[in-house]
Amino acid sequence: MASLGVGGVYAAKPDRSRLRRRVANNAKSGAGAGVAPAAAGMGRSAATASGGAASACSSLSSSLSALAAPVEILLSQLQFTGLTSSVFYTMIALPNTTVPPAVAAAWSTVLGWTDFANLDSLGVTAMLQALPATGALNFIRLQLASFIEAMPWTWVYMCLTCLTPLTISFVVLLLYKSTANILWLFGLTAGLATLLTGLLLRNLAPIDRLVLLNPNLTPDIFTWLTVAGLGMVALCLLVQAVGGWFRLRVALVQAKFKLRLTAERYKRKDASALSRSLAVAAARGRYGAPRSPAVLIRSGILALLFLSLGVSPILDAHGRSEAEVVALRSNPLYSSILQAFFFIAAVLFVLHLALLSCEWGRKRLADAAAVVNAVFIDVLLLVLSLLFTPVARYLLQVYVPLTLNCAPGEWFPVHAFTLETAILGAASPQAALLAASGRGRNGACEACMFYDYGLAADSSQTGTANVSLTGAVPVLSATCAAYGDACRGETRTVLDADRSLDFNAQVQPFYYPASLLMLFGFTGMLIYLYYAIVRAHVRALETVPINSETLADLAEVAASKQWRVCALLSCANPRAQPSPLALSRIALGEAAYGLAAITPLTPRAVAPTQAPHPTHGFESARPALTSRLHVERAAAAAASMGWEYRVLRSRNRARTVYSHFSYRWRYFRAIHVLQKLALVLVVTFAAKQVVVATSCMLTIYALWLLVALLQRPYFDGASNALNIAASLACTVNAVLLLLAHHGALANLSQTGMVLLLLGFNILLPLWCFGSGLLFSCRKRRALAAVADVLEEALSPPELVQLMTTRKRVDLQLNVTTLKLFASAFMASAFCAVLAVFVIVLGQVYASAQGSVVQATPDSLGTVLRDIHGYPTCEVESRVAAVEFLFPERPSWPAFAERCCCRDRFPTVPSLANRTELWTCEDKQAPPALQRSIHKQRRRVVASDDGVDRSGLAMRAFCAPAFEPGLRPPTWQPEVLAFAPTFEAGGGRPLNWELW
Repeated sequence: MASLGVGGVYAAKPDRSRLRRRVANNAKSGAGAGVAPAAAGMGRSAATASGGAASACSSLSSSLSALAAPVEILLSQLQFTGLTSSVFYTMIALPNTTVPPAVAAAWSTVLGWTDFANLDSLGVTAMLQALPATGALNFIRLQLASFIEAMPWTWVYMCLTCLTPLTISFVVLLLYKSTANILWLFGLTAGLATLLTGLLLRNLAPIDRLVLLNPNLTPDIFTWLTVAGLGMVALCLLVQAVGGWFRLRVALVQAKFKLRLTAERYKRKDASALSRSLAVAAARGRYGAPRSPAVLIRSGILALLFLSLGVSPILDAHGRSEAEVVALRSNPLYSSILQAFFFIAAVLFVLHLALLSCEWGRKRLADAAAVVNAVFIDVLLLVLSLLFTPVARYLLQVYVPLTLNCAPGEWFPVHAFTLETAILGAASPQAALLAASGRGRNGACEACMFYDYGLAADSSQTGTANVSLTGAVPVLSATCAAYGDACRGETRTVLDADRSLDFNAQVQPFYYPASLLMLFGFTGMLIYLYYAIVRAHVRALETVPINSETLADLAEVAASKQWRVCALLSCANPRAQPSPLALSRIALGEAAYGLAAITPLTPRAVAPTQAPHPTHGFESARPALTSRLHVERAAAAAASMGWEYRVLRSRNRARTVYSHFSYRWRYFRAIHVLQKLALVLVVTFAAKQVVVATSCMLTIYALWLLVALLQRPYFDGASNALNIAASLACTVNAVLLLLAHHGALANLSQTGMVLLLLGFNILLPLWCFGSGLLFSCRKRRALAAVADVLEEALSPPELVQLMTTRKRVDLQLNVTTLKLFASAFMASAFCAVLAVFVIVLGQVYASAQGSVVQATPDSLGTVLRDIHGYPTCEVESRVAAVEFLFPERPSWPAFAERCCCRDRFPTVPSLANRTELWTCEDKQAPPALQRSIHKQRRRVVASDDGVDRSGLAMRAFCAPAFEPGLRPPTWQPEVLAFAPTFEAGGGRPLNWELW
């Protein structure tokens, strides 16, 4: 056979017509399904023999792998269209928008729901509204809608960017790592997080304010947290060191045992002991063998955990009133969707535990594990591709601030939480009602409505009103005589995504590092993982031998084909296209760059330089430029065909990472992730500048369209055709956006816009995908035929050696893939756990350090004396500082004289007239800041039996004076609290805690 030389000279004329006939005959006869001709003999049949279960798993894996690329392209198009739609909605929301109403209506109808693929709340809501409202589907739709409405941004951020990657990492580690390794990882991470929590809260948050979040918090708790964190970290490091030493000793003992066993076997002694050891090893690995007790314990613990999480809302609702149950179910943690998920998980782990108890169940689990191993990588890559855009979008949203200016007479609502609601972010019944009412989530300024009872409330001297204020109607005013700067207007820097978060106090110190951790632990991890897998697999696959002469002849045949229009229409892989670097070298006339220097895929594909044929020398018959171009085309074809052959015959688990792409674009998956990241950056940071954002998106889409058209990076024609159609649709959407912004679509009707959007976004991709399927099948048959031609040239011993090498390489690649996946997802889990702790720590710190002093707990004085150990004489001053805020005059008359009161939740009917918010000047702040401080007081609370307990009989809502006959609160040593008393007798009234 002829060989292709380094300089592009041909040793002999290849019989191209014979090669074409062999490839065509093999393709027509259905060759290439992994079954080689009979000439290969025993070696070929040994490679194709497998069990029925293995064949079924291989067939299922091949089918899912073939569908993975088109599904991923469609999902990417849907997400890109959703990003474009978000810019479109920003455009039509501008006050001076020039978008025609017909265009806006058509876009909302056809593409308004596409942002649900990015898990945007508006897109998901639009998607739910588009679903039919009938039967069980309507119930699911309503449950999802209420669940999404109750989920504040902080919880969506934590669940999507931290808990979801943590769950994925947990599942991957369960499959690829032992239980001991998983426990060690989470123990180390929890130890670091506990250590940081103890140190930061002890040194940053004042204990007096933390007590208001939970009276049981003491400085000793932070000391114990620090000690516990150090102990957990030290224990994990000790376990790692001891485990390493133990593993080394075990490896040494095993090596000695193998040496002794080999010696005994060589001397033909102790054959019975050898047989027993081999029988034990075979019994451990047999089909349906018993599992380790650690696996049973793990399944039982997880079943109990998920079952307890599922029944906890039921247990909490037991014995409560109907109103309390409604308030409890408004918490997103107690939603029916999460309950169903917990119960399903518990049932699955119980089923797993039951199947492990019998041999039949273990066999079925082994079959299921084989199927999962066959399809897990495909499903995992699809899930990661779907989650990358929304996760990256939420991670980057924390870096976008917004400055809000409230005019005089307006204020920006601030919040105060208990420790439970602080840890849960804003996932509380009050937060759910605020979100439903539109308050606290959009962050708009609100009018100040201070209560003014006039001269009837004489509190300046005694704190007791002259007349009863019960039933009196106060005047709601935007100003307050007691504190003139209570509502002077303010300027706040908040997070644009959730304007209830203060950007300087909450986002920068805590959400910044959490996002950095997950940008490294998820987005960066994915890019590195794809790159590392492809690089390791390419190096390993290059060791699989190929008949160099046959490959060179086939490459010559492919390079000799002329460019045809039908090749472009069929979206065939341009395997014979030279790289841009090679074309540049040709144009510069650098003939020194030979074939082996450009695409060194396989050294055996290039034969030594031989003298040119006397009648077929291209250098003398054609110009030098044409000859060099032909050499480059042959080299590119050889590299591509060698890559396709090796990937086609490989059976390693992670081949789907690169098997959909050509050799030149083997890193396409990592490049695609970078494209998504670029689009998310544009939408996140330039969405409000619609022209800049649309121009940047158009540039990205146009470049991607050029790559899809000219390079066609996918392996099969259907994926290439679908990729071209999807890229064209995204490009057309961006062009329509620019035209609509400049008013160029004013004469386009709504029907025409609908047809245009439907044609490019739905009909064109479906048509291209359907037409590409035909060419894809033809291409796969041709590639399989080429693979058979390459193997026909091998002798039976060489074929056996090839299959042995290929099997060894596949096993090596499976081990390498396992290590890469385990390392990458262990790092992701580590970052996710730390990010969760940082966010929770930020919520607690912000709640303790904020400008709202929480309502005083009933047992604060007792807790300070009995738990914190303060002397009784000091307890009074500490409680007074919490109740009255002014240490120089700790009394109710002084407090009411300097502060103004309003309703804490005036726009929520179920929460109105229950909680007061007193606004005072912060005397402890620097004079230049002129900062306000707020004190929250509970006036009406729900008791355990569902009946409201009220303190309005002692003092009207927001009244500065108490009812006649009552003295203002004074220190009561017997209850260690400030409480009002009757003027006659000195007793305390009913519900005195709610004064």
